[in-house]
Amino acid sequence: MLEITPSGFKLSVFADLPHCSELLQKSEEAWHRLPKTGNIIIEFDQFEKIDSSVIAVLLAWQEKAQAQSQQLTLLNPPDNMKQLAKLYGIESWIDGLAA
Repeated sequence: MLEITPSGFKLSVFADLPHCSELLQKSEEAWHRLPKTGNIIIEFDQFEKIDSSVIAVLLAWQEKAQAQSQQLTLLNPPDNMKQLAKLYGIESWIDGLAA
């Protein structure tokens, strides 16, 4: 579900409420291994399920990245995440993070 890459995280299969606390915990443990400068890359891969809770995870990661003068970059954000962002009025924020 969460793979640590040299430049960030790769998310696959599920990003929904039952899995988001695990995502946050694993990412918190791994954050110190990420580059200290530049972008933190969040790659989405082969999603089966995603819900609005992933937006909360992205907001937490964005806050952490900004605190370290970094920025998130989203690779391959799923269409349904874009639809959720539009529903919540943050579509431009998601679009601004997408590579």
